[in-house]
Parts: sequence; C-alpha cells; structure tokens
Amino acid sequence: MLLPYAEQIVNLKDQYSTILQNSLETDRELLTLGSIPALAQYNITDILVEFKKNCSQATINVTQFGTEELKDKLRQRKCELAFVCETDEEDDDIEKYLYMMDELVVVLPIWHPLAKEENIPLATIKNEDFILMEKQTKPHKLSLIACQQSGFEPKIAHTDNKLETILDLVEKGLGVALLMKRLAQCIFNEQICVVDISPKVYAQINLCYLKNGELSDAAYEFIECVKSQQAKANLPRIIGVPTQTFYKD
Repeated sequence: MLLPYAEQIVNLKDQYSTILQNSLETDRELLTLGSIPALAQYNITDILVEFKKNCSQATINVTQFGTEELKDKLRQRKCELAFVCETDEEDDDIEKYLYMMDELVVVLPIWHPLAKEENIPLATIKNEDFILMEKQTKPHKLSLIACQQSGFEPKIAHTDNKLETILDLVEKGLGVALLMKRLAQCIFNEQICVVDISPKVYAQINLCYLKNGELSDAAYEFIECVKSQQAKANLPRIIGVPTQTFYKD
C-alpha cells in the first residue's frame, strides 16, 4: 500500500535534484559585473566582447555606479566583480587587482593662453573658474585634493556628470575642467585641448571582488579575459600587482 507513495517520493526527489543542479549550473554561468560609467574609455567593452566569444553560454549583466556604490554592491553580493576608480583606499574585505592607470589633466579652450603648454603647474590656474564632475564622483574628489595640494581651493563654477556638457562649457569659455585623461581624450573636439598638470595625480582602475566570496566559473573566465586585454594593450598584469598610493611630484 505504501509502495506508490514511496515511488512518488523518489520521483519528486529526482525532479528536485535535477532542478537544483540546473539552477546551480545557471548560477555558475551568470556574471553580474559592476563598473564605473566609462566602459569604452577604459577598454572594458573590449573585454565584454572577448568574454562573450569565449564563454557564449554565459550571461553577463552590467550595472554602472560610482566607486563607493560599487563597493556596497559587492558587499551586498549584488555584483560579483566590479571595476572601480581608486587611489589609496584600504578595504579589508575586498580583493583588488590593478587593471589600468589614469591621471588627472586640465581641459582648456583652444584660445586659452596656456593651451599650447605641454604641462601646467596647477597653481598657475588657481584663479580660473573650474568645471568638475559631480561631487560624489572620484574625479571630483581627486580634483579637490590636487588643488589643495597646490595651495588653493578651486572656485567651482559648475559640476556635471555628462562629459559632453563639461567639454561644451569649456569650449564656450565658462571655465577650465579637471578630468581623468582617458575620459578627456575620448571626445574629439578641435576647440579644446588636454594638458598634463603638475604635480601628477594618478588614479588606478581596479578589478575588485569580495575576499571571502567564492567566484563563479563565469567570473574566473572574465578575469582571464581581463588579463588577455591587458596583454594586448600592454597594460600591467592583473594578478599579483599590488595597489599603491599614486600621488607624485
């Protein structure tokens, strides 16, 4: 009398095991990637293309936020890997590997007296109106630090998250902009120029994940794609490269 029930239980167990196994395999092939909003400028789009070629069965979801928000997403396990922009921050719970370096530059209208200089001491433009990225962004914070290290507080005329708007305002003479070099150079505009500053202010683009988290197969495959992109672009190797402080005279 109990045999039919026993068979039913066995069948249900087998079905559950199959569903669970399929779910686990799906999870291993799903990657949620966080990134600062500069995928093309930092060649992250190239990595995404290579990842899809090498791991066509995997699904990748990309979400873009500022650095601090991305770290929170990692801690909340809402993303597995994240590209963040940092200087010398310490996070005991996050593993960080150097992917790419960038530096702060000044963007001037082409008619500016210093536009043809190869390098501008930041203190020489202390009286200018400054156009910066929004307050919560890493480039904004780096800009403030750079100005303070050069002995002045910048007079901020405008902040914006849209790079095109910032460059347009510079072109129209509303001020000069401090931006990361790769961002500033990504838009061709003959009416503006990008000039290095001194002292140098460097930032690093790090690939991060939780130290105590177990990475999925898709995440490991993505890391391999990052290493491949670094080799193609002659960037520093990702594995084993420590982070450091990047302010230099």
